Amino acid sequence: MGVDITKTTGSSAAITWNPTADDARGYLAQAIESGRLENALSALGTPAVEDLPAAQLRQIAQATSAIQRDLERRTRAMVVQLKDRDGLSWAEIATILYDDPSKRSSARAAYEAGLRQTGHQPGGPIQADTIHGGIVFDNGVVITGGDTD
Repeated sequence: MGVDITKTTGSSAAITWNPTADDARGYLAQAIESGRLENALSALGTPAVEDLPAAQLRQIAQATSAIQRDLERRTRAMVVQLKDRDGLSWAEIATILYDDPSKRSSARAAYEAGLRQTGHQPGGPIQADTIHGGIVFDNGVVITGGDTD
């Protein structure tokens, strides 16, 4: 991970990255060249949404939403890795994402969305007498419960 943001002065920073290693799909370059990153940072830095310039509000909202969608897709993919590769529990993932271990169902929803975006079906086929993401199918009776991990 070679993306670097260096504060150059009190109110300036420089972003550097290796296009091949750090931005192979060109997301960073597109966000910068299109002005989306600049607009999203304007929205992030403003003290109140009402303070954003009326003439640019639509453009700033569109840019911020586009960046948010890109980051959400990346977050979902990372959640799949945290669960499947690293073996983290739902509570651990919820703490990472929301700073709240009780938001396990939200973490699980992010995981399932990540599976869908990669073409995998969350939970796989439903089988009798097995646990499927907190739902137990027991001889045709559906039993819902808390966190299964």
